[in-house]
Amino acid sequence: LCIVQDEDLLKQPQLEQMGRVYANAIVTIVAAYGTNADAGLLGVRLGSRVFNQRVLELQDSTLISVI
Repeated sequence: LCIVQDEDLLKQPQLEQMGRVYANAIVTIVAAYGTNADAGLLGVRLGSRVFNQRVLELQDSTLISVI
């Protein structure tokens, strides 16, 4: 959900509801990477992940480490 930032009359009522929105959310995704709103989410587009995963199968468990 995006709130248009340059329309104060439209923005204020939406901001007043954000406490209720987050209180009822099951998952919240925050895009805190990038220099502007068009940067996208790191790790979502092909080739943008910069970490390696190690997977260890141990009896009935799978252990995954992110480095």
